[in-house]
Amino acid sequence: MIKTRTRATNLPTRWSLPIAAAIVVAAGAGVTASAPVADAQPPGTLCGHVANSMGTFLPVIVLNGNPDCVDAVHAASDYLTGPHPADGGTLQLENVDGWKCYAPLLPGRSHADSYLECDGDGGAVKMGN
Repeated sequence: MIKTRTRATNLPTRWSLPIAAAIVVAAGAGVTASAPVADAQPPGTLCGHVANSMGTFLPVIVLNGNPDCVDAVHAASDYLTGPHPADGGTLQLENVDGWKCYAPLLPGRSHADSYLECDGDGGAVKMGN
């Protein structure tokens, strides 16, 4: 638990781990990410939102497995806002915080209309629809 002091009474305030983790992630990502939960979630769960370099917010949704949402939102935010190496290829493959993030080629969709994906320990998430 994270302890803080209030101004009025100087009594410690204790925040639960999910709230504290979300605050740390949001502060570290510079208000470009939100992460409401800090534990593994099933497929279809909305983990939060991340902003791309143009300021558009994309949902981060669990695709498969049981990934940790806080880690997934942090990796997605770093992937979207960080520089991409020239050798990433068409898939824009990049390793971010232990996650493999890329733009998958989806059947029946153009590359521009595809969502982005990050695969990590325990599962995968997508950014966008």
